[in-house]
Amino acid sequence: MFYDEIKTETNREKIRIKIFYLPILFMLFFIGQSGFGKGLFQNMGLDFILLIVFVLIYIRKIKFIPPKVRLTHIVLILYTLIITIIGEDYKNWFVSIATLSVIAVFVNMDINLEELKFSLLMTSCLGVMVLIIYNYTNLLINWNPNSVGTFASFAILSILLLYKIEKKYTKKILYFLLILLSAYVIFLTKNRNSLLVFFIAFIAVALIPEKKWNNKKIYIFFIIGISASLIIPNIYRFISQSSFISAVTNWVAKISGKNTLLSGRDDFWIYCMNLIEENFIFGRGKSLYNYIYAHNMYFSIVYFFGIIGYILYAIFLFSTISETIKNKSFIGKYCVLIFIAILFGQIMENSLFTANSNIFMPYIYISIGLNRKIREGENTDEINNNIHTDI
Repeated sequence: MFYDEIKTETNREKIRIKIFYLPILFMLFFIGQSGFGKGLFQNMGLDFILLIVFVLIYIRKIKFIPPKVRLTHIVLILYTLIITIIGEDYKNWFVSIATLSVIAVFVNMDINLEELKFSLLMTSCLGVMVLIIYNYTNLLINWNPNSVGTFASFAILSILLLYKIEKKYTKKILYFLLILLSAYVIFLTKNRNSLLVFFIAFIAVALIPEKKWNNKKIYIFFIIGISASLIIPNIYRFISQSSFISAVTNWVAKISGKNTLLSGRDDFWIYCMNLIEENFIFGRGKSLYNYIYAHNMYFSIVYFFGIIGYILYAIFLFSTISETIKNKSFIGKYCVLIFIAILFGQIMENSLFTANSNIFMPYIYISIGLNRKIREGENTDEINNNIHTDI
């Protein structure tokens, strides 16, 4: 079993607490999604305290973060701070920026592959359990299905990474069955966005062979993903009245029970298009959450920080992804593919560069990927052939 394997891999040392970091973080922020948790977090300031902890971890580990990632991150921080001074929305600015510091959590962490697999398994199982509880009990009856589905599915995506890492055939079958269960419980939430992300990640990670993903194809995949939240709303605006969209809407209604394809998001998008026109270049220095939830990453960022802010954020992500895959780390590559799949979900949500402190899981995948890149160095081929090497 995993426990025994971990003991073997660590020379019978005691199980280290760091393998529980990820599942503990998931449960902590999951509680923060509840009415009780939100009240507790806000009244005691726990959400800010946790973000400050992430920032301190980032500062402590900054020397292990690749220089290009550091530079683009610092430029993004300074630019967005200057814009925020105009609107004086410092709280939402800090939450948005501090969330990015999560990329440092696993950087240079002394954790071996079996420990990582155990941590991923616990986290993905917790995500599945949350959705089972939501779908089959009344314990989470008042929770927003989009929030529950999005938050839990981010954790569930880790099973795809676990499936690709595992070399033992019997365990691989078990993980594949868990993937099918995961897809089913996500489907039950009727959260089409989470299902879309899971479907794209499944194809990119589980179905397409790793050798097919060279760096050029990953960069193209990223460019499409980061552009999707900008392009799709504009395309939809022009084809929304077409017979094709009507047919798709009817098909979606039969499956999900929802009468509209985008659940009114298209109306939000049109409204947001008008909002961002006046301050398109630099933004307003205020979070769009103060007025409306745009259900789109592009509109949220451009309203707050302008198109320059969106471009700087895209450059930060590109440099991070580039550094993660540069040394051909197989784990780093899968982590990047999962993150890019999440980017496609930003067409209908904003769960990456946002004033919501509960969104951290996507950047954990980048953090794990960066860990592999840093620890592997020039011995990538040897490590790819030896599945039990430390990361």
